[in-house]
Amino acid sequence: MPNDCNVENNRKYLTPDELQKIIKVAKSHGRYRLRNHLIIHLMARHGLRVSELTNLTLDQLDLNSDRLHVKRLKNGEDATHPIHGDTKRLLKHYFRWREAQGINSHYLFINMRGVPFHRASIFKICQELASKAGVKIKVGAHTFRHACGFQLGEQTENVFLIQQYLGHKNIKNTKIYVQLNPNKFNSLFKDK
Repeated sequence: MPNDCNVENNRKYLTPDELQKIIKVAKSHGRYRLRNHLIIHLMARHGLRVSELTNLTLDQLDLNSDRLHVKRLKNGEDATHPIHGDTKRLLKHYFRWREAQGINSHYLFINMRGVPFHRASIFKICQELASKAGVKIKVGAHTFRHACGFQLGEQTENVFLIQQYLGHKNIKNTKIYVQLNPNKFNSLFKDK
C-alpha cells in the first residue's frame, strides 16, 4: 500500500483548496498584499513561469480588449490570453496602488529599488505565503504553473488546448495534466 505522506511530499502542484488558502493569505497579509495577490493570481491563472512573470511589462497588458500577451520563455510558444473580470479588477486595483506609490516603470512588478524582481524574491514570496497558509507540500513559483495546468486538465481533456495555453513546444510536457486528472474516467461504465 503506498504511503500517503510520500505521495503528498512528492506532489508538485497545488490542489484548488490549497491555492485558495494561499490566495486568502496573500490578500490579507503584509504591506504588499495586493502585489503578492496579483503575483500568485497571474502565475496560477496564466501558468506563468517565474521569469515570464518578472519580465512582464505593461505593454503586454491590454485592458481595453481584455488581453494579456504572454511571452513564453524556454523556447515556448507565445500566446494571447483573455483577461477575465476577476483578473481585470485586480489589475485595475493594482494600477491605482502603483500610481499612489509613485511607481513609474514599464515592468509590472518591481522591487523597492525600482528594478524588476529577481526570481529568488518571487520564490521567497511563494514559500512564505504557502507556509502561512499551512500548505504542507514544498511550494515554489513553478508550483503555481503546475496548478494552472492541473486546473486546465480538470476543465478539458483537450491536451492541445492546454499545450497552447501553457506554451509548451512538446506535447509530452502537457499530457501529464490530463493523465493525472482523477475525474477523467467518471463517465465510463456508469451503472444504469
